Amino acid sequence: MSQILSIMKWEFLNRMKSKVFIITMILFPILIIAMSIIPSLLIMQDGMEVYRVGIVDETKSINDILMQKLSTDYKLENGESKFVPFVFDFVKDAKISTAKNEIDGFIVLPDSIILGKDAEYYATSLSNFKILDELRRAVNHSVIEVRVQQENLEIEVVNKLTKWVGLNTFEISESGEASEGNELVSFFIPFATMFLLFMSIFVNGQLLLRSVMEERTSRVIEVILSSVTPRQLMFGKILGLGALGLVQLLVYLAIGFGALYFRGMGQTIEIEHAFWMILFFFLGYFFYAAIFGTMGTLFDSEQEAQQSTSIITIIVVIPMMMSSYFITNPGSMVTKVMSFFPPFTPFMIPLRFGTGIIELWEAVLAAVLLGLSVWGMMILAGKIFRVTLLMYGKRIT
Repeated sequence: MSQILSIMKWEFLNRMKSKVFIITMILFPILIIAMSIIPSLLIMQDGMEVYRVGIVDETKSINDILMQKLSTDYKLENGESKFVPFVFDFVKDAKISTAKNEIDGFIVLPDSIILGKDAEYYATSLSNFKILDELRRAVNHSVIEVRVQQENLEIEVVNKLTKWVGLNTFEISESGEASEGNELVSFFIPFATMFLLFMSIFVNGQLLLRSVMEERTSRVIEVILSSVTPRQLMFGKILGLGALGLVQLLVYLAIGFGALYFRGMGQTIEIEHAFWMILFFFLGYFFYAAIFGTMGTLFDSEQEAQQSTSIITIIVVIPMMMSSYFITNPGSMVTKVMSFFPPFTPFMIPLRFGTGIIELWEAVLAAVLLGLSVWGMMILAGKIFRVTLLMYGKRIT
């Protein structure tokens, strides 16, 4: 056991001192936070850009109402109107004006829009979905107002009767206590756990693969094996990189929880769920680390190893690609069966905890199966490593 701990310590400290590891550990969470927060903040900003919108009203009854709504209901940061409406009698004229960049786009209100026919919007670019949503909302409110007038109803009464009602969400614990829920956090944290595991597997897994390949092809390994067995060497390497993954995870969790508490959502995190997510993170990490360690013993060149690891990539990407199905169908038979399939288990169980549809016995059973799989893979990796060290000059089959 002391030999394994010595190898683990050397592997951990050697990788920990790497400048690449330190920079990656610091920059990666900063980059993720920036990528998730900055775009949303920019989208929420209205800016100072005025949109010139043409209106072709074939009904001759909605134009005035729509122009008023566009001019008064939507404002820029400086208080000015966000939309500047222009009236066109014919679609042909509006198209010419758009092509000449005199307006940014135009809305066509067909003569049967009151009966339910859709309006049309033409523009040189349809990439700004916020503008499209605001135009869609303005058209709908204008059409409803015209319908109300045609039925001789008072618009104030209709607005009062159709006032929007929100839906506040609460989660019920096993003890029957209710707490305010947050759907975004419930799904984001498990998905973030999956993503962190995915990144850790391929960043540190590649380090382990290259480390095993270097030592296998070096004569120095013969000196090392005079003091330790191949199994002890492989165990120490996997545990050393596991400790490295623990440091990364603690840094990422500290930054993640700090961001959630800063946004006032830290109270939505349950300690029990956090425990299971961390447990399956490490079980999954060691499972795939053993696989990468095994792959490193089978090849002499990194190019061949990289091509073979593409199979592992496909397996790991499957739960990421199907996460939307698992989230919306947490109790389906497919979701439950895949939860007990070791390559998918470390991704599936945290995701199911996020949905709240999982029994305690399922989590315990999945942890036991994954733990046994980790032990079996580490033993297998040690055995293959021992065999390949004796096969100098021969191609491994």
